[in-house]
Amino acid sequence: MSYNFQINKKNTLTYKDLLDLVDFQIDEIKYQPLLENHHALNTHSIFFLPQFSTRGVNLKDKENKYWVEINTGCSGEDYFLAAKLASALANLNNSEIQTDEGSYTIENFSRHFNLEWAHQNKTHNIEILRSVIEKDSASSIILNGYHIPFYFGKEVLKEYSGDNPSIEILADRIINGIKRNQHLESEFENIEFPTKMEMENNDKSLENWTFLLIQSGFRQLIKPADFIILRHEQDFARIPYETFIKENLHLLTKIDEKQFVIDVIAQNDYLNLIAQFKLESSENSQKENTHGINDTPKPNPITPKNKWWKFW
Repeated sequence: MSYNFQINKKNTLTYKDLLDLVDFQIDEIKYQPLLENHHALNTHSIFFLPQFSTRGVNLKDKENKYWVEINTGCSGEDYFLAAKLASALANLNNSEIQTDEGSYTIENFSRHFNLEWAHQNKTHNIEILRSVIEKDSASSIILNGYHIPFYFGKEVLKEYSGDNPSIEILADRIINGIKRNQHLESEFENIEFPTKMEMENNDKSLENWTFLLIQSGFRQLIKPADFIILRHEQDFARIPYETFIKENLHLLTKIDEKQFVIDVIAQNDYLNLIAQFKLESSENSQKENTHGINDTPKPNPITPKNKWWKFW
């Protein structure tokens, strides 16, 4: 759920053109994708303030317009950055700014969409987030940060709402949670971020499945996937995500509803984990075979137990 500003596109601009006109002194403005500043604006960029942003500001070039979008869970600084970017784009295109409330000249826009507006609007749609989780406690809402996503669900809501806070305080707690995830490197030394990969099933009647490869000797972020893979040379174990989490809580630090940081696993302990889960898998297969299941192991079809909502 987003709040957006639209500016008619009359000129093709570079990142330098835009940033030279943005007056924002509290932090260096950065952007993704990582392009040189003389490049033309990409069809979709994210601008952010490393120390203050949560989700950053989306800038899209589509339908002969520049669209500046702020999403639910953005910080007050993100909102103010969005207003500054919109003003600069309007200047560079000699254009008014279209909002959900109507059209603004640059001067009127700057007076209305100021720092006070930015911090008041950081609660935008937070009440809807809370309502979704309260009505469907099996769900998790994914709030994409500019670097790392934040999973918001019933456990996080319970933690943030224990003292029956105002919507403003709840918004601040969600914003701080998202912000924390963007800076895990400062909290967890030498943390690595494994890529979630997808395995395509040759049997088209079965769904593809996703996995994370977790290695020994590294502190790593564990994000939701269908399976966790442990591998050493020719030995490997494929463990359902929920099972791996449940049986290794002593190694994990929970950072939100669905993500954990796993501490460094020594080589011997890692090999023991592979052996343990290979044994459990073998025992489960034997139990299945005694009930008439074919001996040839096949990947199980993936049946999602939880719904993940993504708020853009």
